[in-house]
Amino acid sequence: MNTTESNSELFEKELQDKTILFPLGIPGFPTHHRFILVQNEEKPPLLWLQSVDDAKLGFAIIEAFRLKKDYEFEIEETDLISIGSPKEKEYLVYFILCLHSDPDKIKGEANLQAPIIINLKNKLGRQMIIRNDTQYSESESFEI
Repeated sequence: MNTTESNSELFEKELQDKTILFPLGIPGFPTHHRFILVQNEEKPPLLWLQSVDDAKLGFAIIEAFRLKKDYEFEIEETDLISIGSPKEKEYLVYFILCLHSDPDKIKGEANLQAPIIINLKNKLGRQMIIRNDTQYSESESFEI
């Protein structure tokens, strides 16, 4: 058995196990469907939503409730169909961030009007656009 092939196969299997599929892509990136979550070692509450197919495409994200504990939103049942219609405790909610350069703090803007929803059971994801909700901004300033 060729060790390189077996390592390659193991890597591919591990990648498949960690891959989150966005069946509809992400708005602005409709052809990118496969992503993984990567811990940001320098700033632990942050994660990277990294494209599997394009190493240059990744988004800084954070769990929504770590940034805004009182975040509430309504999702139409039809919007959840594309990710397997998870129940409330079966998915995680993230915000995409635009980070500012600051060595001491994590700060920037978060898009509260378009959270990323990831179904924990089947690893399907979707960026939801929250309609008719003016209480949240698509560019909400934050500092952690």
